[in-house]
Amino acid sequence: MNTIGIDSFGLGRNHYTGKEIYIFNLIKGLLATRNDISYKLFLPKYSYRIPDIQNQNIEIVTTPASRSYTLWNQAVLPFALKKTKLDAMIFTESMLPVLNIHKQCKSILIIYDVMYKRVGKEFDRKTKFLLETLLPLSLKKADCVVTISETSKADITYFYHYPVDKIFVVPPGIEIEEVRFDAHVKKELFDKLKIKSRFIAYIGNHERYKNIGRLLEAFKIISSDSKFNDVSLILIGKYDKHIRETIQKIEELQLGKKVILTGYVDKSELNILLKESELFVLPSLYEGFGIPLVEAMSMGVPVVTSNISSMPEVVGDAGMVFDPQNSNAMADIMKRVLLDDELKNKMIQRGLERVKTFDFKKSAGIFSTIINNIIQSKS
Repeated sequence: MNTIGIDSFGLGRNHYTGKEIYIFNLIKGLLATRNDISYKLFLPKYSYRIPDIQNQNIEIVTTPASRSYTLWNQAVLPFALKKTKLDAMIFTESMLPVLNIHKQCKSILIIYDVMYKRVGKEFDRKTKFLLETLLPLSLKKADCVVTISETSKADITYFYHYPVDKIFVVPPGIEIEEVRFDAHVKKELFDKLKIKSRFIAYIGNHERYKNIGRLLEAFKIISSDSKFNDVSLILIGKYDKHIRETIQKIEELQLGKKVILTGYVDKSELNILLKESELFVLPSLYEGFGIPLVEAMSMGVPVVTSNISSMPEVVGDAGMVFDPQNSNAMADIMKRVLLDDELKNKMIQRGLERVKTFDFKKSAGIFSTIINNIIQSKS
């Protein structure tokens, strides 16, 4: 039986973002589709959580503790790998250790995007420096690269001249399931968040590339129209260092209680908010993929999003797109969907078909082939 190592630092985090969901579902899919491989999940001691994956082919390998991923990846993980016999190692956060002591096994490097090349001004200097330094070194060492969209693949090739035949696209996969919830649970959540009307939903952080400022401008246009007096905007996602900018923008536009900030919500609460939303919008200036689009479509919610980077690739003909730099265009598209029930229903049906493309077992099947090829090429 072959043994594959997986850098699972992110799975020990308290809250999962798109990256952690990607890795978790990938592991779950690999376990569901083949039983001839064992997996060692590497993560630091005293992580916030241990991944809840029960399987006889899974072993959790804990290393000395570190809260910094870069420090752990570069200075802790290599020594853990030296002690472990692996056929291949999957590195899940765009960097390999510079130290070469893991060279006895093949390396698969997952790069979600090279966003800092496209919207670099949104990154702090330290993060940008680390990426600019370590990503090129990692690409030189990697036996192959996995990314999540054709857009990201093209960017990696364009900016780093990495061989296109060594980059493989494995889109995020979700477990498509019917979501049901008790009316009492919904009422409790709506009372807590003070939701009293129909609403448009957004999921994500408050980083500037998420373009929340223009989304709020577009919503101001919508809320000024008497036909949408009963529509609110709900911004779903944990608060970060840019939350103050969002609050200031809401105050500047005098949107008051028409915009609801939820902070972090758990999976069950997220499912209720998505399922009950009239429309989902993702107005980002860049996304390596945009998994909330898939989550929304799977819930039977029409989606509108930006017409740039990977977002049109994700929604296909199921969603509508707009120029994210143009608040008026954004508002026009949202109003059109909210007003046209026939269009809305068509988008919902197309979305439900579209999400079948992103089943987690299908993604795991693609990744499984990559693992086979990398093991077979081991010298």
